Formats: sequence, structure tokens, C-alpha cells
Amino acid sequence: MGIQFVFIFILTVMLPFHSFAQNQIPTRSETEAALRKAVTFFHEKASMQGGYVWRYSAELSKREGEGKVGETTAWTQPPGTPYVGEALLELYNLTGDRFYLNTARETAMALARCQLHSGGWYNQLEFDPEARRRYAYRADGAPAKNARNTTTLDDDMTQSALRFLVKYDRETQFADETIHEAALYGLDSLLKAQFPNGGWPHVYDK
Repeated sequence: MGIQFVFIFILTVMLPFHSFAQNQIPTRSETEAALRKAVTFFHEKASMQGGYVWRYSAELSKREGEGKVGETTAWTQPPGTPYVGEALLELYNLTGDRFYLNTARETAMALARCQLHSGGWYNQLEFDPEARRRYAYRADGAPAKNARNTTTLDDDMTQSALRFLVKYDRETQFADETIHEAALYGLDSLLKAQFPNGGWPHVYDK
């Protein structure tokens, strides 16, 4: 589960119950309402088109991945976007509330929009149209000549994105064509990058 998600969960859900007197315990409905409030805030105020970064300042004016990032950038590298997506899927499984599944789809779509032609992901996800030109995103068609097309396996980047997409794909019974295709494309590219000895490179761009 993403660090930023855990932080908001603790502040919004757990702390109000910390000082309950006479052993008062919140009901399931009260807990679920508080949890949904926390996730709604996080989704509406901190998300960039379904993508997330590592850390946010209290007033949300500062955003950080591995360093400061702008308002149109999200982060792939854990504990970024894929981890938040997995947390949302877990909440859906625990509560049955489709709000979490729908929110998870936005996160899955953010990853699909930033999947590289090489099949995987770089450490950041760009959503500004001009910034996106620097990357060989499949969703944008044929890339510019010098666009970055480097799939990165370091620090669980591409692996975490694929794990989440595969889990979401399975949860929705493979009905979401965009996500299903992105997951298959990513898995196929990963298998093609495998060395004869069974290992994988640090990065690959084909």
C-alpha cells in the first residue's frame, strides 16, 4: 500500500477514534464512511488523472517522487501509482463498494496512457501534452525521433505497474479492452527481454 495512502488513512480514519471514551468502537458503517471520505479526498485533490506521487505537503502545494515534480507528473516507482492502485483494489475486495474499483480504473488508465512502446514504464508518468513528447508513449502514436523509450525494471517500476494491471484485469474478468491489451503487451515485452540464462536486464528499449 502506498505510503501517502497509509498516511491519509491514518489521519482521517484512525486518529478520530484514538481517544474514544468508554471503549466506544466505531461501527462498520462509520468506518467505511470515513474510509470513503479519505479516498475521495485523496483521489480528487492529490491525483493527476489517476496517477500519484510519493509525498504531498499538507496543503498539497508540493509534490515529490524521487525529487520534486510538477503538477502534471505522477510517479511509477513504488510507492507511487501502482501501489495506490493495488490498495484501491484491496479496498474494493474488502468492502464491495464499486467506488474503489472505478477509482482503481482511473489509476490503471493512467498507467496505460504512459506505457512505452518498449512495453514497460519509466519512473515518472507525464500528462502535460508538451512534456509527453519527450517519451515514446504508445497511446500517443509514433514517437519523436529522440523520445525516451526505456523500460525500467530497477526498483520494481515496470513489475509493479504490470502486477497492478494484471490484478485489475482479472478483477474485471478481462472485460476492459484497453487495460487487458496493455497488460498483455507489457507481459509479452518482458518475456522478449529475458536473457537466455533466465535473467533480465536493468533496462531495455525494444
